[in-house]
This record gives sequence, C-alpha cells and structure tokens, in this order.
Amino acid sequence: MKILHQSSNNQNTVAFGSKNRPIKSFQIPTSKDELSVTEMKATDCKAKKETHKLAKFYVDNFIDGSIDPSWKKYKDSANKAKYEKKINAIADFIEGVFSKDDGNSTVLVARDSKNKIRGSVMTYSFDEIKGLEDPKTFYLDSLAVDKSYRHNQIGTILANKSLETAKGIFTDAVLTGYNKAVPLYLKLGFKVSEINCPTKKAVFNKIVETRTDIPKYTQLMEMSLDEKATRWWKRAYKNLKRT
Repeated sequence: MKILHQSSNNQNTVAFGSKNRPIKSFQIPTSKDELSVTEMKATDCKAKKETHKLAKFYVDNFIDGSIDPSWKKYKDSANKAKYEKKINAIADFIEGVFSKDDGNSTVLVARDSKNKIRGSVMTYSFDEIKGLEDPKTFYLDSLAVDKSYRHNQIGTILANKSLETAKGIFTDAVLTGYNKAVPLYLKLGFKVSEINCPTKKAVFNKIVETRTDIPKYTQLMEMSLDEKATRWWKRAYKNLKRT
C-alpha cells in the first residue's frame, strides 16, 4: 500500500496508505494535547502489533458508543476471552482492508504526544456485503474518538479528510452510524437513507440480512458526491440481480 513520491528536496519519502490520493500527515490541536494524524501503512499491518492496537481502540469505543447488547456484553469480565477474540477478528479485518486494497482505502490514525491512539477512521470501496459490492461507492466503515478527547472536532476533521479523498473517485458515500452519532453525520452532509422505492428496499433488505443492528441501534446513511451519477443503490440493485 505504500508508495514513494518525490518531496520538495528531491528525497524519496513514504506516502502513507491510499495510493490514489495519499493524505499528508497533519496535526489536530485539542484542549488536552496536539494530535498527529497519519495514514496507516501496510508495513504496520505486517508488524501485527499496530493493527492489534487499532483494533482494540475500535472495539473499546464501539463498546462505549453503542447500546447494542451484542457489544455491551464484552464489558463483562467473564467475557474476556470473547473480548480478545473480537479484537483479533477486527485486527484481521483491518489487515484484509490493506490486502485487497484497490488504491482507495484509507485508515487515518490520530495519536497524542505519547503515541497513544485517540482517534481513527477507516474507509474503502463498498464491498462489505456480498452481492452489493460497488467500486464507485465510498464506505465509511469506522469512525471513533477516545472518550476523553471528544468535543474537539476530531471526528469531524478525520471524516472530512477522508471524504476529501473520495470526491472525484466515488459517486456516493455510505455508512452505518450509531443512533447517537447520527447528528454528527448529518452535519457532515449525510442523510438517513429513505426507503422510497422497491429497488432501494431490495438493497436495504439485503443489507439488513447482514447488519441486524439496523435500524434499532444504527442507521444506514448516505451522501451524494456526484449529483449527475447513477446512485449507489441503483448500481447495487443491478449487482444483486446478478447473484
């Protein structure tokens, strides 16, 4: 996933993560500490340790952020083995995002001055559900911010940075967001998906087969990135009919 480009002083430097539109490292000032944000590298995945750290960060935040009992059960000390198993599963998933990357995957990680993860976002071409895969649909898979660092616009900044890379490559952006996070996604420009025709309903029903947390705990949300393009769910429906 990493590529080389020429810096202003003609020395080779690593362009992190996404090949087609790599995101340069940047800082986010907060009320507690200044965070350094970089794209995760493929070499981080090979080290395993970094993907495990990020997976643990996601799992801990999902447990904290969702009222879904399927996540809350991991808080119980009796489920420690299942908790570790879940972290390992998410770590494997992150590594999978890198291994099947089409050049547009992005994993942004925000770390404090002690190198501790305080925020992250992971995005890629929509392929989460077999039969609905679409290379022109941008999927915002995971957006998480450490509880002690919230209310510093970190989530907004990370999401917007990833969305900036999506424009011109993708026609639509899609996500499933926890109900209490819906206001944030609305501010970013997403809207809750309306099931207003049989075609879209067929796609929605296919998603719900896999995502049983919709709509009780999460909402399917979408954003148009190219108003002139065919909408993502129409393309997804064509793919669905072929399966």
